[in-house]
Amino acid sequence: MNPVKFSPISLIRGIKKGKARKVIEFFLLTLIGTLTGVSLFGQAKAEIGPLQTIISLQPTISGGTTIDLGPLGEIAFASHSGLAKVKIEVKSMTPSSATELVGSNSKIDQLASSVPNDFRSGFIAVAVKSSLAAATFSFLLVMLTYRRLKVSLTSSILSLSISAAVAASAFLTYEPRAIQQPVYRGLVQAAPSLIGSAKDIANNFERYRDQMSGLLSNVTTLYAAGENIENYAVPDNSISVLHISDLHLNPQGWDMVKQLTENFKVSLIVDTGDISDHGTVAEDPFLNEIGNLKIPYIYVRGNHDSKHTEEVIRSFPNAYVLDSSSISVKGLVFAGVGDPRFTPDKRENTKVSDPDVSLTARSFARYLRGAQTGMPINPDVILVHDPAMSEELDSLSPLILAGHIHFRSSKILERGSQLMTQGSTGGSGLRMLTDGKSDPLQASILYFDPKTKKLLAWNDITMSGVGYADVKISRHIPKVSPDLK
Repeated sequence: MNPVKFSPISLIRGIKKGKARKVIEFFLLTLIGTLTGVSLFGQAKAEIGPLQTIISLQPTISGGTTIDLGPLGEIAFASHSGLAKVKIEVKSMTPSSATELVGSNSKIDQLASSVPNDFRSGFIAVAVKSSLAAATFSFLLVMLTYRRLKVSLTSSILSLSISAAVAASAFLTYEPRAIQQPVYRGLVQAAPSLIGSAKDIANNFERYRDQMSGLLSNVTTLYAAGENIENYAVPDNSISVLHISDLHLNPQGWDMVKQLTENFKVSLIVDTGDISDHGTVAEDPFLNEIGNLKIPYIYVRGNHDSKHTEEVIRSFPNAYVLDSSSISVKGLVFAGVGDPRFTPDKRENTKVSDPDVSLTARSFARYLRGAQTGMPINPDVILVHDPAMSEELDSLSPLILAGHIHFRSSKILERGSQLMTQGSTGGSGLRMLTDGKSDPLQASILYFDPKTKKLLAWNDITMSGVGYADVKISRHIPKVSPDLK
């Protein structure tokens, strides 16, 4: 049997001669190659406004666009018709763009007009890449099957034509105003209904803050009186350190800090990061509370804090920013390093650490051992944001303070250091309005011996979040001396 010659005309003749099987086989291989190429390589990075995204194409019969928000679900809108669905996966936000956007009203006005153009540019890029990948895979699949160059080229051209036609239909029917009529799926489907309740909470928030501030004041006053009992007392000359973390812009968290500072006569404050949510200029007024505290404030950067936020904090006369550096305050030596990541809009799994975190921890450990200067540093307290860093820093200080995971814990590490991880002093921030839950606000007061610099005791303070009224203070004595092995 003579082989079928593959060309547009020969395909029709082949069908007429009863050689439909090979023609159908050819079309199927081309289709499989097209779908494989689009699935594997049909994506491209694109900036849409201040967002860093990945745009990809997926076969469908209804068209449309889907914005993937990971575990929160997705937002879909009928942006176009055709055989290709556009999927947008948000990866991160450009810090400089976000800062400009929030800090300028004109930038906000420009965003509405720039997003459609950004989307079109990203779509064209992914359409071209998808078409070329589809044509390449079709060529390779047919070549492996028939071992004939002309047949493979015909398949490649056919695949390219199909991809181009699908992409063109989507591009020509694109309607940017469709984003104004989104469909929510998953957890985000509650977002529209939460707007009303968020407004109600905002209207009553100031009154709630006053009530909780009064409750905290009463409880701490009562507890301070109980501290005079001999078994629970600490020396009057002990150094008291307030450990806070992950304020996330919650003004109620600042209320808690001020009350504890006054009622417990705190010597200094250490903040293990995530004081902000996005590190933008618009959040700067929230940081002014640091200067109002009038006592030393030691800070390390979190993954929600930008370098801009760090510089604003550095400008306050009572603030000390640590980033692979150390300082002596009130007789205690503190060393700290900022988080290497900046993921303000990424809801990462906080229990899984980024490789950059480990690299930064190892570099910081070398700094403490004196690798550069030949003079090792022996800090009384190490400050980091992510507790995962403690693995590299174990044994380099009796005490390591961290935050990040919004869960309080304390343990003795393998080589002797005590790791104390703070919960969220801001109760995970005002994002709780959209999360549908209210996390507790947590902080701790640590007492150090002024001579030995050892941790004598600590108080864990927990205050309920919005909608609840409860304050708990617990005294802890180290069960095991944090002397290093």
